[in-house]
Amino acid sequence: STPEMDRLLPEEFQGLQWVILTIGAVKVLQGSALGSQVLLGQSDHYRKTIGLNWAMVGLAIPLNLWMIPERGLGLGLLGAALATLSAVALSILARQWVVRSVWSQWIPNGRSLLILAILAMVGHVLHLWEPAHNAGLMLLVKSAIATVIIAALAWTLNLAPEGKALLTQRLQALRN
Repeated sequence: STPEMDRLLPEEFQGLQWVILTIGAVKVLQGSALGSQVLLGQSDHYRKTIGLNWAMVGLAIPLNLWMIPERGLGLGLLGAALATLSAVALSILARQWVVRSVWSQWIPNGRSLLILAILAMVGHVLHLWEPAHNAGLMLLVKSAIATVIIAALAWTLNLAPEGKALLTQRLQALRN
């Protein structure tokens, strides 16, 4: 819904859709790899990731200094978002590498990757749709459409079996 947000924002804040998308990507990546964080957090192997995470912080600083200013890439706020995305993504990959080397597991699994693909596809299609109606109304309509489509696909493909079981149980309780 970034075209609608741009129409609602003052001119100096317009054009931030890539920053918003980048921050959203960071949150989705962190959420998809939460399993590895929990697994490592409850083991002795967590110490291995502390140094890797500090290295990523050390990487984020020069990336920001290179991407943000005009004498660098001149990307401004987008450069800050991309530097953060790079550091977070590398930190998550490092954590995945530790989980893979210790437990021979890969998190995120295929289900998590399918959820990410669905989110990206629905988001992309709705981003391309730019009706000329009231921006606030279209922001709400696009959000509702995305929620319904993603929920329907997650239910149909059984991508969130725990949530599906909980919702089914609650619906059964309401019927009884």
